Amino acid sequence: MGKKGKGKEKGPQKPDGMSDEMWALFNNTVDLIQNLRGSCVFNTIQCTLTKAQAAMFLWGQAVASLAKREECVQLGAVPQAIGALKTVEDHEKPPVVGLLHCLSSVEVAREQYANTKSVPPHPGIALIPLLWESLNTNSTATEVGIIGTLNNLSQSVESKGVVLKELNNRGPELIINVMSTSLSCLARSDAASCLLNCIVPAVFGADTSESVKEREKDRVLDLKMLYLENNIVEACLGVLAGCCSDCNSGVRQYCIPALENCAFLLQKMLILEEAKQVCLKTDGVGVLCKLLSDMYKLPKLSPELSLQAKAYAAGCVYMLAVPKGIDEDMMGSISTYIHASAPVDPDMAPLPMEDLDEEPEPEPDRSAEEAAEGVAIMKDIAVTLTSQVQLIAEEHAILSLVTLCQGPAMPEGGGKKKKKAKEPPVAPDMADAQMNAAGCLRLLSLFIENRSAIVGAGALPLLTKLLDSKTEATRLHAQGALLNLGADSAVREQMQEIKVPEYITGLSWPPTKNNDNNDAPV
Repeated sequence: MGKKGKGKEKGPQKPDGMSDEMWALFNNTVDLIQNLRGSCVFNTIQCTLTKAQAAMFLWGQAVASLAKREECVQLGAVPQAIGALKTVEDHEKPPVVGLLHCLSSVEVAREQYANTKSVPPHPGIALIPLLWESLNTNSTATEVGIIGTLNNLSQSVESKGVVLKELNNRGPELIINVMSTSLSCLARSDAASCLLNCIVPAVFGADTSESVKEREKDRVLDLKMLYLENNIVEACLGVLAGCCSDCNSGVRQYCIPALENCAFLLQKMLILEEAKQVCLKTDGVGVLCKLLSDMYKLPKLSPELSLQAKAYAAGCVYMLAVPKGIDEDMMGSISTYIHASAPVDPDMAPLPMEDLDEEPEPEPDRSAEEAAEGVAIMKDIAVTLTSQVQLIAEEHAILSLVTLCQGPAMPEGGGKKKKKAKEPPVAPDMADAQMNAAGCLRLLSLFIENRSAIVGAGALPLLTKLLDSKTEATRLHAQGALLNLGADSAVREQMQEIKVPEYITGLSWPPTKNNDNNDAPV
């Protein structure tokens, strides 16, 4: 017990070579803040440190604990650090922006960052423009601190507006440039996160007028177009294609968050048709499919690619693979045009209509021109779909997509507590992962040559489980994939063993000579 007591009494130890006076100053937050603003009539002590040294000591204190960060904020470190950033040389900026980055994690500090009131001895200084200007110092350490600060500010309602204002005034070029050229994966990750936070629509209450909501939609759309003009798609694909290959941060675990944020940002951008076209022209599907490949390995990294990164990549692939203009109703007939040129086995050919029990429905009265136009559109869609979907299979992404379908889409309610306790915890992004993966498998299953690989990867029981998902899109994708897979006679026994619902099996096998049809619609 005595030894434990002595251990608790030990505090931070003085580093070798540091004088007693310097050590005392290192532990005196008030004096450090006065040194941070330099020689001034407002100081009660004589400054013995440069502003960069004072910032370095304060940064060391702030990193230690949240309590220390809050103490620094309460004692006025934020305005003095902003003033110091304005006056120090470029080579002295890393510790100052490091301190600002660290303090920006405190909510009270973020409110001060948006304040431009004068604080002695400095006049009123707007921090955000100052950070933007300091991004041109060609210092990776400065870059990490500035981008990290902007990212923290973009997460707060109080300070996000200031970041948005600067984005609209100066443009996102500098931040996107960090994503493309930074030697630090931490800076790349925070840059993508900052841009992502700025295009997230504000949350309004139920009593908010429609005009306010429409203005917010327009704001988000305008900002996305601004991103697009500054090559955001190419920047995201660059990170996804070569992340970690030139990372110089020394902290490899930041590579995975960089992949996650860039994939999620790209998914948000692909809502725009213009972004899709840019992505398709730059082999975006190939880059994203490599992330999903079962052979994908992160360079210089031992951890596997995260569930979130794969989920976002699958979402991007699905959005790129589905051609413009196709909807849920059209998905049911697209396979007819995909396999229109495939040879038909006479034993597998459908029975003539007169042999069916039910009378066929009369064809709608359409002109020949309208019919020809519709066929041409569907054929064009089929060609586009074929070229994109086959890339998924070529990159060996099927196994990863099936793996993403595992687990319940959302925590299931009801049941005994003991059984619920035994269920594995559900990852926060599992529902999105399952929806995106099921959508990709649905598209892949349109092609006969992919079906054996999907079934062989164990997709049938997982897709069957997703029929009970609480997400409508996931249910539709799982149903469509099962309908396509069930059209193959070799899959019948497997589907019966795992008890696929009858409404699926019944729709999968329309009346034919051998009760089979390899070209069933989605």
